[in-house]
Amino acid sequence: MSSILTAELIGLRCTILSSSNRSQINLSGTVLDETRNTLTLDIAGRPKIIEKQCCTFLFQSSSGPQKASGSRLLGRPEDRIKKNASF
Repeated sequence: MSSILTAELIGLRCTILSSSNRSQINLSGTVLDETRNTLTLDIAGRPKIIEKQCCTFLFQSSSGPQKASGSRLLGRPEDRIKKNASF
């Protein structure tokens, strides 16, 4: 199973398992965009910006569901993918 840390997150289904913002817990949607510190999720047809640092996510990827701490996802997407890829 490939690591979610090296995957492209845009287009994946995502559920917020835990968050310091209680109103975000159990929100679920499709990742529309990723920046260094945030994910933008399409939740019921509306974009919602979620800070990575304070959340734990469950992503539905082609290799199955994968859990990831937002703090491990911090950084520009292209840098995160390069840093965590094992060649």
